[in-house]
Amino acid sequence: MTTRFFILLFIISFVLSACGGTVTEEVTAESDRIVLEQTEISPAFEVEELPSLALEMDIPAISLITPPVGGGTRPVLEWVAVEDADHYIVWVRTPTGKPYWSWLTSDTSVPVGGLPKLNEDAGGPSVVEGMTWSVIALDDEGTIIAASNHRPIAP
Repeated sequence: MTTRFFILLFIISFVLSACGGTVTEEVTAESDRIVLEQTEISPAFEVEELPSLALEMDIPAISLITPPVGGGTRPVLEWVAVEDADHYIVWVRTPTGKPYWSWLTSDTSVPVGGLPKLNEDAGGPSVVEGMTWSVIALDDEGTIIAASNHRPIAP
């Protein structure tokens, strides 16, 4: 595997360690999908106390476009493109702040559950009241160059 892949995996593991989650070893290169495994470890902080990663790292903030409600159980999560971004990591967290679903993409939108968009009645990831989502932008070397705040998301 490439050095870039390991850098991305390290970044994801580092960020998730603060949230109480772990990254499984399943990665599908064709879909740029990273699967998260929930743990029984309590999150280090409550959802409403999640800090702005952009502010803490002194990097630009990513503007999120998707409204907090009304997109159904599998809304399309969309954000404003970041200059020089090569990839984005999208996270959806449970109401308790634990990692629930994530996606690695070069696009500026992804439906919850991945590509192609899943039907509302299909099995798989979906959102419920109290969840949040956020995005981190990475350059072509895997360096975090921008991040969003955590935004509520509900059907």
